[in-house]
Amino acid sequence: MSSFYQGPYRTWLERTATVTLWVYSGLIVVLLPAFHFVLAAIPGVPPDSLTERLAAAGISAVVALSVWLFPDLRRYAADLQLLNVLPVAIVVPMLVVDSGNHPLYVAASLLVAVGVQQAYYRTRDLVLTAIVVCVWQAAYSAAHGVFSQPANLVALAIVASGYLIAVVIGALRIRIQQNELESRLEAQRMKKHLDRLAYIDTLTELPNRQSMFERVRSALDGNPLREQVVVMFIDLDRFKDVNDTLGHSVGDVLLHAVSARFAKIVPSEALVARWGGDEFVIVVSSANGRHMASSIAKDLLRAIAEPFVIEGYEFFVSASIGIAVCPEHGDDVHTLVRNADAAMYRAKEVAGSGYFFFEPEMHTAAVLRQRIRNELRKAAHDGTLELHYQPIVETSTTRIIAAEALIRWRQPDGELLAPDAFIPIAEETGLIVSIGTWVLDAVCRQIRRWQDAGHPLIVAINVSAHQLAHPAFVDVLRDTLTETGIDPGLLEIEITETTMMRYIDDILTRLHEIKTLGVSVTVDDFGTGYSSFAYLKRFPLDSLKLDRTFVTGIEHREDRAIVRSLISVAQALGMRVTAEGVESRMQFEILADSRCDQIQGFLTGRPMPLADFERFYRGDGVTRQ
Repeated sequence: MSSFYQGPYRTWLERTATVTLWVYSGLIVVLLPAFHFVLAAIPGVPPDSLTERLAAAGISAVVALSVWLFPDLRRYAADLQLLNVLPVAIVVPMLVVDSGNHPLYVAASLLVAVGVQQAYYRTRDLVLTAIVVCVWQAAYSAAHGVFSQPANLVALAIVASGYLIAVVIGALRIRIQQNELESRLEAQRMKKHLDRLAYIDTLTELPNRQSMFERVRSALDGNPLREQVVVMFIDLDRFKDVNDTLGHSVGDVLLHAVSARFAKIVPSEALVARWGGDEFVIVVSSANGRHMASSIAKDLLRAIAEPFVIEGYEFFVSASIGIAVCPEHGDDVHTLVRNADAAMYRAKEVAGSGYFFFEPEMHTAAVLRQRIRNELRKAAHDGTLELHYQPIVETSTTRIIAAEALIRWRQPDGELLAPDAFIPIAEETGLIVSIGTWVLDAVCRQIRRWQDAGHPLIVAINVSAHQLAHPAFVDVLRDTLTETGIDPGLLEIEITETTMMRYIDDILTRLHEIKTLGVSVTVDDFGTGYSSFAYLKRFPLDSLKLDRTFVTGIEHREDRAIVRSLISVAQALGMRVTAEGVESRMQFEILADSRCDQIQGFLTGRPMPLADFERFYRGDGVTRQ
């Protein structure tokens, strides 16, 4: 038996050996003395010793009675079975010898041998019994002069052979029983394993989605009023960044640590389940669902705000939590989970981290988000994505010297969706890579057309962190430049300051690779990512764009002083400066006075379709503000 089966086999052995001990004890106590009188009634059969029969039967009765009175002895039932039948196995050979090896006693001895082997569940007991009986029979026979008679030797050989055959048969029977038990135990083990896979998440060891569904159904069915069941949907913020930068193994350890912290925070009666990825669901019943949910949500957010230290890295984790309460927000498990999920997205959009209770309008937003997710997969191929261009004007000459290509998605009703409506979803689903590749190709081909027409124009495109992180990004960029044959200096890559600061080391390597291709690099939305010029010195940047928040308040002296300082330092580092969001003549004049290199905003031109931009650029009937 393998070590795996020792525990289960011993349990099975204790139970079955106890029953067998009682059965064989009963047979011995009744049949062994009875055979004395049966044989005595047969003519020509020599008498035997009733005392010996009663002594063996008495030992068997004592053993059975002890196991009956003292249940703790049942763990030794297999060992006591040896003590139960061994006296019988010893007495029977004595009776054979004393009878002069009468054929009836030889036959009875063989029956006893078969009965003995049926009583055991361990091969070692069979072998031990056979050895004891054979040695005892030989010694007893020699003491009574049996060996001097050839007929007696034949009879004794038959009896000894019977015991040996019984050992072989018994050993085979025991092995078959063990194999059957192993099969049953293996089937049970597989069933338990499959049940665990069906209901337990192997990574976090929490209940999984299926288990959560059954728990909510049970809670709803057990509460006819359905007033107390709360479903909380939790999503860890920006968890994908951990997997992308440090690998999935670190991400898995962090998930396990987060789930363990969740399990400690929630009430004992609550269920914490892993929904999938970095998402969790908590189900709890309470007399005051909203109050309980708010309390748990606050405790969870405080708990995971404490840093996690894994493999020498310190992680600060935040989460967004959506809450749905039955029956206010639904009366079945699927509706509650769906609405809690919608509330979670609302928390992510509004607070960035926090919790929200479900509100009806969130469902409409969730449906729209799902529709966008489904339709976005084919948008790059069916011609519904298009590029608009916004002029970038040189401050000193008010001449258009560049443009920023901005993606739009045209809906069947003609409405144009701005990037904010679908780019976050594209990043969630990974579609941002294919969309970004389409933008890059379309812009480079347009640059080539302008270049061939003798009107070369710099065009900037926005590149997300997901695109930059893709291992094939630089190769795609190189191939596109080669295929279109444009001057690389006419293409400008824009990355946000937040992206740059979050992945400093990875971005630094990638930007150097981009620069070797001759493409310009701009940091967008500068001033929102808490970076400093000390960090910017490390990056191969050509220009930076001041975030529109600086321009909005530039009429005030303090804001104007900040903008002038930023422009001065950036230019000292050899970077051009573009101010975004310029909407008034006063803002333009202040920026020009501050020696800002370029401006971009509604004052000098809104984002516009390609045809409108070309007319605007040529001055064909379109008046610049």
